[in-house]
Amino acid sequence: MLGAPPNMFFKVCWWVISPLLVMIILISSIVQYSPARYGKTYTYPPWAEVLGWFFSLCSIIWIPLGAVHTLYYSEGTLLQVSDCVCRTLLNIEPDYITNQICANLNFPRIIIMV
Repeated sequence: MLGAPPNMFFKVCWWVISPLLVMIILISSIVQYSPARYGKTYTYPPWAEVLGWFFSLCSIIWIPLGAVHTLYYSEGTLLQVSDCVCRTLLNIEPDYITNQICANLNFPRIIIMV
């Protein structure tokens, strides 16, 4: 859009900080749940609560599902896979050992046009 790739700050925000904050908000919403109210007297019926949670989860559930999918279908330990994913997404040149590990992993290379 600007003719140059985004700097490291924006890549870290898009790939690390934003998903982490979304997960924290989702978990805290579930833990601190209380039924929705209108004013002080009316409490919404259970079907309306379920419908509201369904609409909320439709937009944010794909972030953790995508992470679980990538970890499940990639070979290697959790640390090896997460290291390869982070280095690939942030375009960090891996060292020799990490490069050998990533070459042995069945990790789908993602090409992102940002």
